[in-house]
Amino acid sequence: MSALKSFTPGTKATYCGQRCELLRVAGVAEVMVQLKDTGETKIVRVSDLEEPKAESRRSLPHPDALSPKKIAAMEQRFEIIRSLTNRTLPRGEIQKIAKQSGKSVRTIYRWLERYNTFESRAALAPQHGQTRARRLSDDVEAIIRTAIEVEYLHTQKKSPKKVIEAVEIRCRAAGLNAPDHKTVRRRIAKISPKEATQARRGKKAARDRFDPAAGDFPGASHPLSVVQIDHHYLDLILVDDISRKPIGRPWLTLAIDVFSRMVVGYYLSLEAPSAQSVGMCVQNAILPKDQALADLNVANHWDVWGRMATLHADNGKDFRCKSVSEACIEHGISIEWRPVKTPNWGGRIERLFGTIAKEFHALPGTTFSNTRDRDGYDSDKNSAMTFKEAQRWLLLWITGVYHERIHSQLNMSPRAMWERGLLGDGKNLKGIGIPPKHQDPERLRIDFLPFKECTVQRQGITMNHVRYYSDEIRCWIGYKVNGLTPKFKVRRDPLDISTIYFLDPQKQDYIPVPFLDIGHPTITVWELKEAIKELKRQGAEKVNEALIFRTIEEMGAVVKSAKTETKKARRTNQRRKQAKLHRENTSTRAGHSTLRSEQKVDDKPPLNLQIVVDNDAPHSDQQNEEEYYEFSEEDLNAGWHD
Repeated sequence: MSALKSFTPGTKATYCGQRCELLRVAGVAEVMVQLKDTGETKIVRVSDLEEPKAESRRSLPHPDALSPKKIAAMEQRFEIIRSLTNRTLPRGEIQKIAKQSGKSVRTIYRWLERYNTFESRAALAPQHGQTRARRLSDDVEAIIRTAIEVEYLHTQKKSPKKVIEAVEIRCRAAGLNAPDHKTVRRRIAKISPKEATQARRGKKAARDRFDPAAGDFPGASHPLSVVQIDHHYLDLILVDDISRKPIGRPWLTLAIDVFSRMVVGYYLSLEAPSAQSVGMCVQNAILPKDQALADLNVANHWDVWGRMATLHADNGKDFRCKSVSEACIEHGISIEWRPVKTPNWGGRIERLFGTIAKEFHALPGTTFSNTRDRDGYDSDKNSAMTFKEAQRWLLLWITGVYHERIHSQLNMSPRAMWERGLLGDGKNLKGIGIPPKHQDPERLRIDFLPFKECTVQRQGITMNHVRYYSDEIRCWIGYKVNGLTPKFKVRRDPLDISTIYFLDPQKQDYIPVPFLDIGHPTITVWELKEAIKELKRQGAEKVNEALIFRTIEEMGAVVKSAKTETKKARRTNQRRKQAKLHRENTSTRAGHSTLRSEQKVDDKPPLNLQIVVDNDAPHSDQQNEEEYYEFSEEDLNAGWHD
């Protein structure tokens, strides 16, 4: 059975093999249930509850495989219900949104139910045929838009009634039937208040009304409404696991809930910040953390999970990259980037990093914040903590110290503020309830991986001189669209490139495709790049797959023999260990994946596939079948959307 996802009263569940029903929320991670067989009521942790039986949900297509019309309809529907997801709202607010959007309350409830059930925007796509045609003609729609822009979004501040009159006059002049006045009012209601204020009263009025004041943050009205994320180079020298000699400083990616100041997610790594760091931190924020704490022998609770409504970040390329943006859109997360020259917008997480830095300055091996503070202190000589020890120390401090002590701006602890936001305060603040849990960690992981568009050739898919093949992609060999070879979207985990994930247009989902040569060892993308660069340093003009893996093996032997000699060698060895741990954790989660690689496919793909066609791509019968490839360092990064 799978873990229970929803925790609203009346939900059916299984507790220790017994059927039960949720009566009420008893805490941030506890509910009161009634056992069906005995009638007994008791308070239990939500992590101990499971779905009553395997759900027979129809598989959804991945949004990447939908047609443009269905994507447009899906995104329009999601924008309507975006503010309602992950929240328990009174019927009055739902009625208000239904009125603004011109949809029935029943339709809004149906969309919410489908989205919350499948946890994917694809659930909102039209299920049959094409999207329904609009009730108004394009000409009438154009007249309404023009009238609103000219009459309403103007400093003269005309009333909606004047806009309706202008629409009627323009329609009569064009020989068209004028729309109902309610239709025009609904179009006006869809305009964001900030946009309307700026157009009618000026930028200053809009800024004074909607931009944050000092100490305030727009939209952070409840837990997970706004989460800030950023990176920090920790002021601490780590040592390797074997010789306990210095290997350098780690990077910390942190996500903080603006409403409560709770840390909702983290990612500690020896790698420089990248899309991978962002994706891993967001995944950690969304998913429960019980197992991660147990793996590091941390007994404290960290009862924080759930999808954030808005992810707030700075303007770094690792946050603006395509893979992160598309993954956030797929999972219903809005991304907002910090406005230029507004450092106060990132003040919450920056202050937390400052607090963490002071704590790390008390640990052996600290580098302090500057050379003046470090004067006379040998950071390398005094370093003593391994990567795992630093990771455990960090989680102990977050869950046992930071979350529990009084926050100066909240006048309560972050944990107490989080609990207040979920359960309410019995006065003015209405709690949002326990956030639902994400049911498919593997799907979440794959959606945040970097992607590239590739062709399928006779020997499968070749990426950076390495070949991948599976019988699942056989039907796409030699396939053409209008006589041209199409390209398909492929994702790859930088910490484990032994398998790529191929978006099959027929199955409408990603399927795993392993190395063509299953005898190859599992490696990371940086090991692959280092091997190719090493071959170039040796003067190789051409490389092939066997030569690359032989070089990786030789480089590994060099590092193994020299790991106690140089900091670089020790750090390289530790990076390999962290990548191995990542693969082990990934393989554990993969058992819950919705990837449908076992599905049977027809020999002939359907005709209505949405495939990117590269007019310059060679036909499969023109592909160079030689095992060797011309060396090009630019090829290592070309085409990847990180």
